[in-house]
Amino acid sequence: MNCARMKTFEEATEFVLKHKVVTVFGSKRSPHPSLWDNTDLSADKPKTGGWSPRVSAVWDWKTRIPKTFPELQTDS
Repeated sequence: MNCARMKTFEEATEFVLKHKVVTVFGSKRSPHPSLWDNTDLSADKPKTGGWSPRVSAVWDWKTRIPKTFPELQTDS
């Protein structure tokens, strides 16, 4: 489900607002788009070690979006 190609927190926030329900990682069983599958950042680990740009961004977004916009959270 490649609906968007995000690179920034602002683009990820717009993606969440547009789709209402998103997952962190993609799943063939889920009807919802994922942050991971719609992120246009490298999944390659840096040669110096650490997380890839994609992992770093998605992990940040999945934490920061709900903290920045608590009104978007659901009770389910």
